[in-house]
Amino acid sequence: MKSKIRKLLLVCSCSPLLMAALCEKIDDGPLLTNPKTKVTISEGAVFSTNDTLWITGVASTMVYNEDTQDSIPNTNEYLSEVISVLRLQPENRTSNSTDAVNDFELISRSGSIDFLGACPEADIIANGPRTANGMSYRYEIGLVPKNTGDFALNWVLGASLTNGNLNLEILEKYPIDGDTNQLGLTKCGITSTLLNVGASKRAYFFTVE
Repeated sequence: MKSKIRKLLLVCSCSPLLMAALCEKIDDGPLLTNPKTKVTISEGAVFSTNDTLWITGVASTMVYNEDTQDSIPNTNEYLSEVISVLRLQPENRTSNSTDAVNDFELISRSGSIDFLGACPEADIIANGPRTANGMSYRYEIGLVPKNTGDFALNWVLGASLTNGNLNLEILEKYPIDGDTNQLGLTKCGITSTLLNVGASKRAYFFTVE
C-alpha cells in the first residue's frame, strides 16, 4: 500500500514540473515552449574525493509561442531543474542504478539547491535566477564526492549537454539484457528507463576513485 501511495505522489509531483518545463497552456491562451538548458559539466571521466564536479546551466528567459511562432519573455524569476544523482550498479531486472545524493556534498556558487522533489534521495533541484542583464537564467552547483564508484547524472526534463564526451563507456559496463545504451533509473524503489542514452544528451557519467 505504501508503495502505491509513493508512486502516486511521484506522478503527482512530477506532473506540474513537466507541464511547467516543457510547455504551458495558460487560461486557454497560447501554447508556450521553454528552450532546453545548455549544461556544461567539469571535463573528465575520473574524479577523486578531493575534487569538485561543477555543473553550470544556462537557459534563455524567452519562451516560444507555438501559435504566433515567435518568442516572448518568460515571467518566471527562476529556472528550476530536476537532476537525478545515481550510482551505477550491475543489472537488476530493468535497473542498473540507484539513489546516490548522499554520496556527495552539494554546494552552490550561483543559484541554490533544494530537495523538494518526490525522491530527495536521488533528485536535487537546481534553481537558477536571472542574470544581471535579464536575458538568461543561470545556476552553478558543485558535487563533492564522499564515496568511490561509478555515477550518472540525468536531467529529468531533458537538457542539452555541451560536453564533447559524456563518458558513455562507463555506462557500457552495466548492460541491461545486453543493451549497453540503456539507463534504468531506480529512485526510491521506482524504476523508469531511458533508452538510447547517447542520442538523448541528457545523461552524464563519471567515476570516483
